[in-house]
Amino acid sequence: MDYERNWILDKVYDLADQKKYDEARKFIADLTIPADEKARLNMHVWQIQQKEVDSHGKGFDKIPMTPVISMILGFVVICSAFFFKDTLQTVLVTVGLIMAGVIPAIYCFIEKRRINKTSGKYETESHRYVKEGADINYVKPEAPAWVVGFTILGVGLIIGAMAVTNVLKGAYERLAICAMLTAAFVLFFLCCKNRRRHDSVISMKLLAVCGVLYTIFSISAIFDPANEKYYGLIFCSFGAMPLLLYPVTFAFIKRKQCTVKVEAECVDCTIVSGLGGGRRLPDRYYAFWKYSYEGVTYVHRDMASYKKTEFGEFTELFIAPSDPHNVYRRKLPITSSIYIAAGFFMTVYAFLPFIGQ
Repeated sequence: MDYERNWILDKVYDLADQKKYDEARKFIADLTIPADEKARLNMHVWQIQQKEVDSHGKGFDKIPMTPVISMILGFVVICSAFFFKDTLQTVLVTVGLIMAGVIPAIYCFIEKRRINKTSGKYETESHRYVKEGADINYVKPEAPAWVVGFTILGVGLIIGAMAVTNVLKGAYERLAICAMLTAAFVLFFLCCKNRRRHDSVISMKLLAVCGVLYTIFSISAIFDPANEKYYGLIFCSFGAMPLLLYPVTFAFIKRKQCTVKVEAECVDCTIVSGLGGGRRLPDRYYAFWKYSYEGVTYVHRDMASYKKTEFGEFTELFIAPSDPHNVYRRKLPITSSIYIAAGFFMTVYAFLPFIGQ
């Protein structure tokens, strides 16, 4: 029995080493062995194939040049806008935002639509690690039209918030900016919720709440300008605190949501190569965790980490009963520093009138 098992492994590895991945999978499919053993062999083939891709410094895919160039040029245009004033500055900022944000977003939507046309992709992925298939979070169906529309509208509102600086002045300008940014964050929140991007949902919700408080402050300042600085202290500082204390806020919300503890096994760990720009950067890893809840098997791709998780490693995950892909592992999103910085500047803004005295 051991001899037969070793022969099978040697055959699979030999085909994989020759880069005959489809042949190796066909050989596995024809074997008279249990389905879970086939799944495990297929996983080994997938890992060998992934390492071969990563060894060329490509990570998951070759980086597309169109959105990258557009983003770089967009940031250059935005930076150049600071050397100008009035209408020209607004035009440059608007064009820069479109190049840095809208064009790459449209490109991503087109690519996503093209990828999702591949028939059976979800079913193939769901059977990669478990014989009966699994509920997975890393292959998502095509976004509904309203999500695409809301995303574009949200970007448009952010551009509009930048543009009103040359149309309105004083408290009314601040009110328009706050209202438009709040509306944009609400739209992004709805889109993230539909796409089951649980961590982004928390971030967008905090930004939307912050925007609402700043909008209330702007309205209060219009009706009672004499006490404007006190309204700013109350509403702006309260709005900024959840962002300034983002690690605490994020952990508190995730603990409230994720109340069920499950044991999970690492069934794969793929790498995003740190090669780029002629210098070596730290590699990042995506761990794939398999666990079960209420009779359903889940395979969850974790957020990126600089720590490599070994195949077969076990850990405890906390999941949300309403959506078992909402996972808490006592880790913070990589964008946490951005929200902390935003909270810091908003706090300074709230106290600035008193510091001036």
